[in-house]
Amino acid sequence: MSVCTPPFAHKDPTIAALEAGKHVLCEKPMALTAMEAEAMVDAWEHARVRHGNLFTIGYQGRWTRSAQLLKKFIDAGELGDIYYGRALATRRRGLPGWGVFTDKRLNGGGPVIDIGVHALDRALWLMGHPDPVSVMAVTFNKFGNRPGMFNPWGPWDHKGFDVEDAAFALIRFANGACLQLECSWILNIERSISKTILCGTEGGAEIDPLKIYQERHGTILDVIVPQGVTEGQDAPADRPHTVEIRGFVKAIREGTDPLVHPREALMVARIVDAIYESDREGRSIQLQGA
Repeated sequence: MSVCTPPFAHKDPTIAALEAGKHVLCEKPMALTAMEAEAMVDAWEHARVRHGNLFTIGYQGRWTRSAQLLKKFIDAGELGDIYYGRALATRRRGLPGWGVFTDKRLNGGGPVIDIGVHALDRALWLMGHPDPVSVMAVTFNKFGNRPGMFNPWGPWDHKGFDVEDAAFALIRFANGACLQLECSWILNIERSISKTILCGTEGGAEIDPLKIYQERHGTILDVIVPQGVTEGQDAPADRPHTVEIRGFVKAIREGTDPLVHPREALMVARIVDAIYESDREGRSIQLQGA
């Protein structure tokens, strides 16, 4: 079963399907809040004892060709100890005016919960899911209530807009590493950016496209992977969503774990909660058991 409803309607159909013994792929964000996400994980952990069903969340950023290849470099030790990351999902102008995106009660938030979660999940996965211990964040609504803004995605209800239009966070981990998250629907920058940057003791990397930065034989070295199909590469890549669906079906048929474990998605939800709490209270939020 694929749960593609808006965020406010993720928890109940997911839990119902899990309790009925169905395999479930729920679209991101996992839920409106970490409390709802935890209820979904608890339901799955009870249901799988009886049914053996799988549960995953649609964080398709892990499924791009460049992300999959970078993970191989990381697992082979090519970057060493990753101690810093930067996850960007910043749009110059790209506010979705349709659906419930601009309604906090129904969507849970703005770009943090829309595109920020994709960037956050991919970075956490590539960094090996270190335990988060604190989050310091700020959010802004500088343009959402302003009429007449240029937006190639069409108009929105500026009077009813009650979510952020940009957010920035610093997440610290128990192993000493840290991650910067930057996301926006509207931001006065040169161009929209979707990128993950990682720095380790043996090398650095960024996607997309995939680039590796190292030092070898007394000089710095850049490895740039061609984006187009070249000799020795696979056929042109399918859309990440398509690959994600194939991966989940494969896991069901073979009885293996899906690429996105529910508790990894729960970690994202807890960090998102902490981002909004940090902004409201103007202080760093400590996390336990994330």
